[in-house]
Amino acid sequence: MEQGFVQLCSGRLPLSSLPTVSPRSITFCIISAFSDFEKEREVLRNEAYPRLYEYFRNTYGLQFRGVDIKLGLEKVNYDELDYWDLFHDIKRKFAFASHDSVPVILLGQKFGLPLLPRRLPSRAFELIRATLRAHRNPLTAQYHILDSWYRRDENAECPDGDTEHVLLPASRQLPDIVGEDPEAKASALAEWKFTARLLANLFKIGVGICLREGTMDDQTAFEILTFELDAGISHLLSHSDLTQFRPVVFERDIIDLKNYLNEPKADLYTDVELDEENDRFLIDKSLADLLQELNDRLTTYASVDRQFSVLWRFPDGIDKRLHEEYLGDFCEAFIEAAKTAVESRLAGKQMHADSEVVRVFDDAWTSLEHCRLLAPFSLRQEATIEAVVEYCVDFSARQNYTYLLLGGQNTGKMPAIAQAFIEIQQRLCESPVGVLIPRVVMFERRLSDLTASLFNQIRTCCRLDTGGVVATGAGANSAEQTAPPPRNLQELVDRLSGAGPVVLLIAGAERLVDDAGDRLPPQSLVPAPRGPPSNVKLVLTALDEAGGSVLSLAGPHLRVLHIGPQTADAYREFARHYLAERSRRLTAEQWRWAEQRLAGLESMFHASLLCDRLARLASGDDPADLPASSGLADLLDAEFDRLEAKFGRIAVSHAFAYVSLSGGGLTDIEVKDLLSLDDAVLDEMLVPIEDGVRQFPSSVWLLMKQEVRLLIHEASFDGYFVNYWANGDVESAVAARYLSSDDLRKSLHFTMADYFLGTWHGVSKPVSTVSSADDVSSADRLMPTQKLMYSIEGETGGSVTSGGGQQGSFYNERKFRQLPRHLFLSDRVPELNNLVLFSYDWLYYKSAALGLEETLRDFQLVPSNTEVSLVEETIRKAFDILGDNLNNLAAELSGSLVLYSHEYKNIKNLVRQADVRGCQHNIFVPCYSYAKLPGSALQSTVECPSNLQSMHLSSETATLYVKLKDDVSLYKYDLERGTMLGEARTSSGELHLSADERYAVMVDDRKRSHLKVHLCSDGSFVGHILPLNWIDTMPFEEKSMFRITKVRVARRLVACIVASRMSSVIIADLATCQPIHVFKPDRRAALCDITPDERFIFTNNGEQVLVFEIGNGVQTSVVDLLAVPKRLMFTRDGSRAFIMCEGEQKVVILYMDAKGAIEMSFKIMFENSLGDDRLQDMRVSQAEQLLLVRAEKNVLVYEFGRDAIVAHIRRPPEIPAEFKMPNANYERINFSEADFAFGDRVVITSIFRDVLVWEVEQGRPLVMLHAPTGILTRLLVDQTRSLVVGFIEHSREIHLWSLQGAFTDGTAVDSLTAPIRAVRSARRRPRAVACCDNSDEMGVVDLDTGYLTDLYSHEGVVVDCAISSCGDYAVASVVQRNPNTTNIVWSLSERRILAEFGNVPGHLLPCRHSSDVYIVDQAEVAFKQPFGITRLALGDGAVRPEACGESASIPHLLGRPFLTGNDRLIVCLTARDLDCARAYYIETCLFTWNTGTGQTRLIGPSMLSAFGLVRRILAVQPCLAGSDEGGSDVVVVYTEEEEALDSVRSPDQRRFTQSVMIIDVETLTLRCLAPNLLPAGTDPDRLSFSRSGEYCVDADNYLYSVAAGLPLRRAAPAGFQFRCFALADSLMLFSRGRRVRAYRVPECAPAGELDAHHEVRAVEARSDGSVLVACQSGNIFAYRLVDSPSERAALEAVQAIRSRELLDPERTRSWDRLIGSSPATSDGGGGDGGGDYSRPASKAAAANRKRGIGDSADFGSGQGADEYRRSKSETDAVELNRARSCSVM
Repeated sequence: MEQGFVQLCSGRLPLSSLPTVSPRSITFCIISAFSDFEKEREVLRNEAYPRLYEYFRNTYGLQFRGVDIKLGLEKVNYDELDYWDLFHDIKRKFAFASHDSVPVILLGQKFGLPLLPRRLPSRAFELIRATLRAHRNPLTAQYHILDSWYRRDENAECPDGDTEHVLLPASRQLPDIVGEDPEAKASALAEWKFTARLLANLFKIGVGICLREGTMDDQTAFEILTFELDAGISHLLSHSDLTQFRPVVFERDIIDLKNYLNEPKADLYTDVELDEENDRFLIDKSLADLLQELNDRLTTYASVDRQFSVLWRFPDGIDKRLHEEYLGDFCEAFIEAAKTAVESRLAGKQMHADSEVVRVFDDAWTSLEHCRLLAPFSLRQEATIEAVVEYCVDFSARQNYTYLLLGGQNTGKMPAIAQAFIEIQQRLCESPVGVLIPRVVMFERRLSDLTASLFNQIRTCCRLDTGGVVATGAGANSAEQTAPPPRNLQELVDRLSGAGPVVLLIAGAERLVDDAGDRLPPQSLVPAPRGPPSNVKLVLTALDEAGGSVLSLAGPHLRVLHIGPQTADAYREFARHYLAERSRRLTAEQWRWAEQRLAGLESMFHASLLCDRLARLASGDDPADLPASSGLADLLDAEFDRLEAKFGRIAVSHAFAYVSLSGGGLTDIEVKDLLSLDDAVLDEMLVPIEDGVRQFPSSVWLLMKQEVRLLIHEASFDGYFVNYWANGDVESAVAARYLSSDDLRKSLHFTMADYFLGTWHGVSKPVSTVSSADDVSSADRLMPTQKLMYSIEGETGGSVTSGGGQQGSFYNERKFRQLPRHLFLSDRVPELNNLVLFSYDWLYYKSAALGLEETLRDFQLVPSNTEVSLVEETIRKAFDILGDNLNNLAAELSGSLVLYSHEYKNIKNLVRQADVRGCQHNIFVPCYSYAKLPGSALQSTVECPSNLQSMHLSSETATLYVKLKDDVSLYKYDLERGTMLGEARTSSGELHLSADERYAVMVDDRKRSHLKVHLCSDGSFVGHILPLNWIDTMPFEEKSMFRITKVRVARRLVACIVASRMSSVIIADLATCQPIHVFKPDRRAALCDITPDERFIFTNNGEQVLVFEIGNGVQTSVVDLLAVPKRLMFTRDGSRAFIMCEGEQKVVILYMDAKGAIEMSFKIMFENSLGDDRLQDMRVSQAEQLLLVRAEKNVLVYEFGRDAIVAHIRRPPEIPAEFKMPNANYERINFSEADFAFGDRVVITSIFRDVLVWEVEQGRPLVMLHAPTGILTRLLVDQTRSLVVGFIEHSREIHLWSLQGAFTDGTAVDSLTAPIRAVRSARRRPRAVACCDNSDEMGVVDLDTGYLTDLYSHEGVVVDCAISSCGDYAVASVVQRNPNTTNIVWSLSERRILAEFGNVPGHLLPCRHSSDVYIVDQAEVAFKQPFGITRLALGDGAVRPEACGESASIPHLLGRPFLTGNDRLIVCLTARDLDCARAYYIETCLFTWNTGTGQTRLIGPSMLSAFGLVRRILAVQPCLAGSDEGGSDVVVVYTEEEEALDSVRSPDQRRFTQSVMIIDVETLTLRCLAPNLLPAGTDPDRLSFSRSGEYCVDADNYLYSVAAGLPLRRAAPAGFQFRCFALADSLMLFSRGRRVRAYRVPECAPAGELDAHHEVRAVEARSDGSVLVACQSGNIFAYRLVDSPSERAALEAVQAIRSRELLDPERTRSWDRLIGSSPATSDGGGGDGGGDYSRPASKAAAANRKRGIGDSADFGSGQGADEYRRSKSETDAVELNRARSCSVM
């Protein structure tokens, strides 16, 4: 890294030394006499520059820039006065050799005439004029022309009191040069060029004579005469280290040039002078001597790279056609020299490849540039600056604080900070350590972005650890900082504690916003309460929008200094200072005019514009010619008028419009290219078409920019210098003047879109009518390519990095930032969709280049488009996943959007691109839709760390309050943003919130004897409420017998019922926790509630409702209901009370007057609609026009005005009446919650796992939302935002739905309810079964759709499961509590049990070539009990368990048995005997049992001795070698060491080196032998072999080649767990946490990584190239492995995924729905609206069913239970299936 870059980041680089070339650019600056190399320079522009631009961009990620100040400028109008300034500016910026700049010197035979001096001392001017007059000859005869072009200016302040003569603008002398007539303009331009050469020659001759005569000193002559070649080379030699950086030097000699000196164009190639005596031209000896002297000086330091010799070709000297070979050689030589020059500089320019370093450079350079521009405006701020400086340099104080500068708009806060930075820099320059960072916030910026930027900049300069900065230096950037960047200033300064000195100057803090985009007040930014650490100085400036009220916040941690507004005196002083710095003054009349204008200025920027105009006033200029008004708008208009007169209105307007329309600024190259595409500009400037090329001269733009240097600033953006407007006033003025036409704006956006698309790269663009007069219809504009990414090969390929992106590749950030807005604003929406929003390449590479936030901003262009919103939501939901590894983008897009691809064309194209193009970055392609989809109603899921106890929803703030069991924290969740707001430490217990959410009341959930009151905001404890201390007890009652049964909390009061045999109602004040009243009804109270105005309390005395006035405790009313009330509600004004009674099918409405008296009551009867159903709850609509009544099986909506039921929601027929979830008892399925939404137009109700949305007015269902697997027990509805919060019993998840997206909801993918332990897939059918940890469930998944089609529960934990190869049958091995029910055989097609048998869980071995399943188990669990083998012959709906006899007895089972690939042998590791005393198996051997013949065989070490020395067999595993996987090969791991036979020494198998052999276990034929392959320490039981046995992976993830007999390398990092081989053994799959990573075999190179969204528990690779991933959450996902560089092959692989043609979810079988809707029958009816079950339960399930949940008549005949208790026999399977009820889902 360059030392200058470190100085820049640390704030130690002087502002005068700021880099002039951006880090991602390389500049080639032409130094020449220019006219002699005109043809060569044109060839470079037309051929070499475009090729180099593409080469450097593709190879190094650098932007090539050829700086040729006069190229094309000779053919258009330019003012010599302006050119003089531009030449010196270009020379200063680029005419030196460095890492970033390559000077190109073109040496010919011409030294060149000097530039016309723009100003010179009057004495020198008069001397030259007099000298020329005295030496009159034909060359000096026109000396009087000097008087026409130079005028005395007495406004110049010269040191010796002299005045100046200044060059007049060409437009003043030759008005036609800026006229509208093209012919007159061309004539005037030719006249001006002739005059300029004449004037230059006069100055050259005059100064030369003066020097010879001694009338002028060398210094004065040097200041007057500026020769371009000499000035460029001299600057190069004096400002470059030529020992390190070499320029490119080309020399060309026209051999016979002397023979053509009289030709008209000879003076283009050499300097000539007239020989008066012979009337001919000779070479100008004086200039020739200067040229020779310059050559000698240059060759002392730099050698010539290439010399060319050519002949003169008549008449042009150098002719493009006749010198074609020479020009071609010149071009090729230049290209090679340029490549060599850049390669030699790369070592010091590597920072451009690091995006983070580039961003640090951007912020550092731009902030220092702002300081350079703002510091001159800091006049009359000396006291403020001094205070800031003294604070920042004093690190001795123990107590530190933050300095805050407050002031109004345009009060000079920023200039004060800028000047303070300069002075602090000077004071700290001698300190060896420390970081000084200014940051000027010019536009709205997030605080988190600012602090991250500051932290990264400091980290670049200093080495950080967890304690902060511990050292400083250039190498500090190598330290990795694992912690996330700070998000606010408090975190930032805390991270810097203990570091070296750090000074932070932040100007414009009023523009900082939080992550939500809300403005931050200044006081919220200040680190408090202790202030920053002593080593950190923090200064902020902010806009005083509060009128100085922030001053009151000053304290030990904060010092506030208020800056007042600027005064007229300040502006006058600024004007004097501005003029004095430029050695200018004004006449008395001019100054009087200026003072009048200065009095009405608005800001220092306004003053600088006026002063700039004043500085250009000559003594003879009349100020009346200036704008009559000095308002800012008038001054800006005057500036634009002046510029238009000089360059043309179209050129100026379009150039400035492009900058404005860019949104973020344009580079010089971009402005030049855009103007080159704009024929209106080129026509106006008469830019010709030459050699088929038409390009806008770049120097004209530089001249424009120089003219308005106060209006256009530069900033570093993405490593490039961009031009942007100085402030919003300028931008508004440009927009008002030039962008008022919608058609023009659209046209310019269209041109910009074409440019950033690369439309005209390599293509001639048609020319306009005006410019095609020469019958030329098109011209090449030399536009660059605009790829998304550049690599060495120039293609979007390359190796994938682990975090996303490409190695050795560079991104086109400029295109990413600019193209979307221009496509949108030019109404090119189809291209915006195809190329941006729905382009996988765009989304991937832009995210890799600029981050996901920038990518998401593109979608805000089209906010109301459904397709766009779906893609945007997909990326937002996967933000953390993609932030960790962008290579997951393709999988996230496909998995989330594939469900919508049939409906939306653009999404279909995007999914296809993600599938095919995404394989370059990740080989995992999702086979079907993910569980959580964008655009669906389900917005987010909150996973609670423990079981839920209470939750409350605030509709006002969209805050969800969550209380967990045995947890003292109160959790707060923002529903709108989907984020956790934090937690407040309160007390454990049941939560109740006050109506205003100020108080949280906790009920002790153990003894329920007291209440604790906390503040919701921070959890502060308010006090205890101890009801037992306030009641009187009977003599036989103890207070420990009382319990709090009901609690109701109002705004400031709380009421509760304390009950034992009798009840007391207590009212207390929340603020004081003191009692107000205690009421003691005669009978037991069941309810209590406080009216909304907190004046009355309702309670009950048995069947009577009592009303008390809270203020005085007086009873105001009593109403006898003739039933015990159980639910009470009020209207908002408290005038009506709604009461629901126990066992009643009616609602009583009580009308109460202002004094608490019940005036009237009436009943609403629902018995006709409910039948025998029972009321559970009710809700009153917000408009209080509707009453919602929820019963168990019905939900009714009653309208008061019509006195009628307007909506009746019945139980859906497909919902079962009773259900048994895994690991739970039976539960009745009824409506659990109901409420209004959408302004009372919709009713939301929940039943089972479904949320029903019902339209009230039409009385019809709108949509049904499905919750994840489980039963919804709690449902909260946010009426304001149409949000629904649901909680599922037996889980710890809270789900949030948005009803806005409910009407386009997709079908969610269900999951099992516990972490998956194993997943087994069928070989010949896309179906799989899975079992879970400590759970009685077994899930069945359709691999074509990803749907959970069945979820079978049992009466014991499932320890293993298997599926037949045909996929029609499944076997579960269960830990049962009843005999003969361990192994359960299911028919998956018929959803019924076929057989149950066995008592001990065993190993399930499904055959590959048939539907049979073998079970290896024990008859009973006993010591040395052998293992037997049972064959399950499955087929035709029948099960035939066949015990395989005593021959199939395995004495000791030392590992999991398996079937060989041809299903002919069952193989396992066994032993001949067990030495119990030493726990040692004697002579381990292979056990094989032939499935066809029943023959058993033990193969010991001696039988394998023919293949090698086998001492002890350690392990055996299957080997599925061969294309048909039909052999009997196995892999045997053994050891050759004799020590392994010593039983006394406790033989740990891992102590020995291990060998591997592959044998045909049926014929005992050796396939492969790898002796001593595995080192000592290898655990043979944790070895994993590939299907062919060719490779194996050990527990430490090392890969071994069995075939080669060699260890290879470590395949995956530590922490990853090997899962399986995949894709014909070409890949290895590992997992850690949520990630599955693939590595190639045998290279161990990463091939892809996926995020499964949940912790991975199991991975299975299928033979069709798919992978099943089972998760901790119970989800099973499938991915297709597509590992092919060919897009065609990838497309074919994706098209083979059947799941992409999704089945209709409505016709897809689901685990939670009944088949049919017939009434209950003796065969197992559903009852209560539920249909028939076709999935009968296990015999044990029915026997153990708990009758307390519901009557058996709902589900089957009463005799079924007795029948289930019979012992199992194989003959009653049919009878069992007919009689049993459904207990399994």
